[in-house]
Amino acid sequence: MNGFYGHISKIDVLSVTSHCRVPLKVDKIRGKRLLDKKPYMYDIYPTEEKRRFLTVLQLYDGIGEWHDFSILPAKSGTFKVGCN
Repeated sequence: MNGFYGHISKIDVLSVTSHCRVPLKVDKIRGKRLLDKKPYMYDIYPTEEKRRFLTVLQLYDGIGEWHDFSILPAKSGTFKVGCN
């Protein structure tokens, strides 16, 4: 892995806001439950080999910003989780 995702994977921390870092990855059992709830994901990731790249994160509450630097021009946006 390279780029931003490779960097955060190596340090095992995801920056959710400018004030908070969350070192939380959900275990593989929960990942399987997620796939079972969304069976089409098995078409996207048909083998264990491909599924090993999945990282399931669990967010409860927050406001954040995302950036996609894999395309030009880069895209960005904001998201809310659990906020009223």
